[in-house]
Amino acid sequence: MVALAGCSAPAPKPKPPAEDKGPGLTAVPVLAPGVTLTARDNKGKVTWVLHAKESKVTVGGKGSQAEVQGITGEIYDGGVVSSRFSADAGEADQTTHFLSVHGHVSITSEPANGRKGSAVTLTADRAKWLDDRQLVAAQGSVWVRSDVYETGEYRELWANKDLTRVGTPDRFQR
Repeated sequence: MVALAGCSAPAPKPKPPAEDKGPGLTAVPVLAPGVTLTARDNKGKVTWVLHAKESKVTVGGKGSQAEVQGITGEIYDGGVVSSRFSADAGEADQTTHFLSVHGHVSITSEPANGRKGSAVTLTADRAKWLDDRQLVAAQGSVWVRSDVYETGEYRELWANKDLTRVGTPDRFQR
């Protein structure tokens, strides 16, 4: 009978595998607190700004993409805040202007920009930014509320940046 005994350092924890995201992109799961992403139009004006408590960032040849949690942010029109939003989680790409949020989504107009009347708030299960149309598409249990009215529940509504126009997608067809 032979007894073997030894002493060694604990084995190092393996690094998580990188995810293949296509040519030029490699995703390494990196949680970063306090991330801010800013999307700009082709003239350099801010389109939207997203602030997140936590993120998993993908950086590569095509820009940066993030899966984010604990979201707040602003939607801009001509360099001025038109509305503010919040959500539990989402995905964003500041290069392509892709922005999709979900979980307790709330978007509130910014009445301080010369708008008459009270702020308007749109709530939904999820929403995404339609960059080519400069609109928000909200889906799932959508409600619109202000001091003077409340309407809902809708499966889907679209809205412009400051929520002065809200309606079903067919209202916004070109």
